[in-house]
Amino acid sequence: MEPFNFNDTTLGTLTWHSEYREWQGTVQITPTESIEVIISTGNDSSEPADALPEAREQWQTVLDALPKVRDAATAFCISRYCKVEPDHSLSDAEVADHLSMEGVTLQSGFLGAPTIMVHFSDGDLFGGHSVDVEMNGQGDIEGVFLNG
Repeated sequence: MEPFNFNDTTLGTLTWHSEYREWQGTVQITPTESIEVIISTGNDSSEPADALPEAREQWQTVLDALPKVRDAATAFCISRYCKVEPDHSLSDAEVADHLSMEGVTLQSGFLGAPTIMVHFSDGDLFGGHSVDVEMNGQGDIEGVFLNG
């Protein structure tokens, strides 16, 4: 099946990719800032649109939790930076300034509880990796990881 587009009032224009069983698009987080969003259904028997109601709720959870998500990513990076850079040439504020939110993955509950992953670019602090903050459907942070 060829990718097809859908314009969602909450999540913006999304493109369905059947080979990955996911929607992909770009969503506004502020009037001047947008990020990539991936909505992963993971279930071959579900219709593409079935994932959207849950994804809208998850997106609102992301927006509500964004300050604490950013704080968790920042605290993780500061702690890791202090361990890998013995001279601590950057201040905590400078480390925080390197982070930028780059995407969100919203996974429906096909493997159990729904999962939300917020992805930040590390600004080359750790070689261009992604700092990922994992949350549950209620917005509770379950972990922060360095990927890539």
